[in-house]
Amino acid sequence: MPIALESLPASTPEPELCRAARQALDPVRQQVEKRLLAERVVQWAVGQLAWLRRTEVDEVRLRRHCREIKQRKANKEMAARKAKLIEGVKLQVFLYFADLENDQVITNEEFWDSKLWKGLEHTAEQELRAKLSGEEVADEVRKIVRQIIDDEMGIEDEEEN
Repeated sequence: MPIALESLPASTPEPELCRAARQALDPVRQQVEKRLLAERVVQWAVGQLAWLRRTEVDEVRLRRHCREIKQRKANKEMAARKAKLIEGVKLQVFLYFADLENDQVITNEEFWDSKLWKGLEHTAEQELRAKLSGEEVADEVRKIVRQIIDDEMGIEDEEEN
């Protein structure tokens, strides 16, 4: 999560920077540890087959079964991440509307138009459900939501001109 580090002021003391870096890296470290543990379990289980008069078929079956379990778990985790990313749609719409209003791209009336907001929130949520895999990071989702709003409201990206 580089964003966590980017939000800290340059004058932040080194111990605080280290703590923020550790917090940002914890999810990655945990995933690596889980993967290594799963590999050790498979290796142990394959080794145990020797005591049970294993055959190559048994070993292949065991490895396939472990892969299937791992894949189901990964799919479940991705679905949970996707749902969590989609939960932030309302906030993303609000923040982008505030930016658009500050930049005078939309009027104050449009900013406070709850019907417009609800429609854009619904559209963004539906498109995110279709587009996201669950591997995206928050910044990618923010950009997608902004693009959806731009498309729906006919706002042209200044970089395209």
